[in-house]
Amino acid sequence: MEHTDDPVRIQALLNEHTGWSAMLWMFSPSLRRLVLRVYHFQEVRELYVVCVGCKTIVGAFEWQGAQLRFTQKENEQEARYWLRDEAGFELSFDGGAVVSVGIPSDEWLSNF
Repeated sequence: MEHTDDPVRIQALLNEHTGWSAMLWMFSPSLRRLVLRVYHFQEVRELYVVCVGCKTIVGAFEWQGAQLRFTQKENEQEARYWLRDEAGFELSFDGGAVVSVGIPSDEWLSNF
């Protein structure tokens, strides 16, 4: 699997998976850590966005035709990062993001 925390590469990977389905896949009990899964039934590989320091979430937990956009802003007063979709999904967070794409192994994310 490829892993990246580079904002430019994150958006490039999200763009490669435009039109796929997206779902909230995993989360910590406090909801401060979330994993969004982007998948297509005709593909073996999947894309996962791990978000840390989550502040707010709006929208559905699963949708089709994903058009995810990753943005960041330097502002100490509010969240630094956003993951948004035209379907009405919006997640704000301040701890960063890692995107992983490929075929997940059985133990991947087992210690989430």
